[in-house]
Amino acid sequence: MDSQMATPDVLKRLATVLLVLLLLMVAGLVLYPRFSLADVKKDRKKAAGLIAVEIARLQLRKIYVADFLDVSGTRTDKSCYFSSVFSTYLKEHAKNFEVLSRIDTQKFLGTAGISTANLRRPESLAKIGAATGADAILFGTLVLEKNHAALTFSLRDVSSGGELYQTQYQENVDSTFDGAFPAAAGPDGQLFYFPDFDGISSPKCVRCPPPEYTDAAKKARVTGTVLFSVIVTEQGKLKDARLIRSLEPSLERAAIDAMRKWSLNPAKDAAGNPVPVRVVIEVSFNLA
Repeated sequence: MDSQMATPDVLKRLATVLLVLLLLMVAGLVLYPRFSLADVKKDRKKAAGLIAVEIARLQLRKIYVADFLDVSGTRTDKSCYFSSVFSTYLKEHAKNFEVLSRIDTQKFLGTAGISTANLRRPESLAKIGAATGADAILFGTLVLEKNHAALTFSLRDVSSGGELYQTQYQENVDSTFDGAFPAAAGPDGQLFYFPDFDGISSPKCVRCPPPEYTDAAKKARVTGTVLFSVIVTEQGKLKDARLIRSLEPSLERAAIDAMRKWSLNPAKDAAGNPVPVRVVIEVSFNLA
């Protein structure tokens, strides 16, 4: 470090950072509707940006991001999660083209009897193009291992079915990844809802009192965080809670007891309708 004394501006910035950290420490609990770290989110947006450049170069006007499939050709909630992620980020980068609403298009596919598995058939592509005006569809194949996810993207022309562009993307997944699954779904089980993607908002705490420290944990001076995976229903209630990161049994029970008393505003879709979502909730315990 330089031997010169820090300037007042540097000290002011340092004090601001410390204040923010202190506020985060005493907050007690945090809802994590998405489980990607900041650097993963940045990488995803960068990859979506590169695809957007190719779409613009090809002078395409309207794009649909289909539900991605796994290597066996199966549509899963995890593969659909990544399609929601990249559809959302692709829309952020779209300047001279439009990205179709995934939820609205999924509903159309359901009524038209078009499954993701036969979406690449010429008659399916023609039907989608005629109904939505899309001139290309972005397909994806997900390879998911324990701590690693790899995607192969294929952009295909609606009129011919020919491939216009292909690229790959990879990322590491952290310990909270599985906490977002099984994903919350609509009544028919076909639409998966992911907070902050596809126009879905995140649930908000109305009344979320923090848990009390147990005497046993205080005596042992146990500190740290507990992570839970829960579904927030359309009524703002919590259900299907499961522990994904443990700390100490009495504190875990205290956290569960506290969450049973919580009241939340549910997540909503772009039309303002309440929808269920699964979120990861972090409950922190810090001794003063």
